[in-house]
Amino acid sequence: MRLKNLLFILISSLLIACGQEHKNEISAQQIIERSIESYGGEAFFNSVVSFEVDDLKYNLIRKDHITDFTVSRLKDSMDLVGRYQNGLLEYYVDGELQELGTYNLRILRGKLDGFTYMNSIPHILIQNAITLTRMADVTIRNKPQLVVEAKWLKIEDQDQDILYLYLDPETYRINYTAEQLEVTGGYPQFKRYFNFQEVNGLLFADYYSFARKDSVELDKMYQRFELADLRELDQINLKDIEVIYP
Repeated sequence: MRLKNLLFILISSLLIACGQEHKNEISAQQIIERSIESYGGEAFFNSVVSFEVDDLKYNLIRKDHITDFTVSRLKDSMDLVGRYQNGLLEYYVDGELQELGTYNLRILRGKLDGFTYMNSIPHILIQNAITLTRMADVTIRNKPQLVVEAKWLKIEDQDQDILYLYLDPETYRINYTAEQLEVTGGYPQFKRYFNFQEVNGLLFADYYSFARKDSVELDKMYQRFELADLRELDQINLKDIEVIYP
């Protein structure tokens, strides 16, 4: 009986070790592919997603590579709508198209283009313009994290777009990100994701965003987060999420 117990322990240890070794061998692209599956896979690219963030209402239509995103709010009895359709950004007041220069384009880009772009991660990370690199695993809040670095093709006269993803090694959900992306303002941010919820096959999460207090490098921001040495910027909560497939 004692010999059987020893054999069971030995075999279990070997299986665990083999499983861990296999996790260490998977590439950055495989990690992201598994993450995409955990967030809903290909269904994401043919969906209509709507939700609210504070007083903003989002409606995101995706049909393969065709996109039609809107963000709207009611202010002083006026219906304000921003629309991003296949790269074209427009702004409407009570249904009338506004001329460029009559509204704050930077704010509109942040609330619509930048926000919806980050909402599309990890789905959009498998593309020729992005290089994925597996980095050394780290531990955040006593939990191991897989780390993938995503670098966008360098654009002249712009800083390099970089995103670090910290993922759960079992579920491949994104627990944290560190980003410096032109589309979200170009300044370094760290995000902690929480309150994961699946709606009709797609996975969503709320998040806190933080800024650094000094010039700490982007890939070291998680260490400052551990020390509570980041400045909290915002908390984003998605409400009334709906997903349909046309």
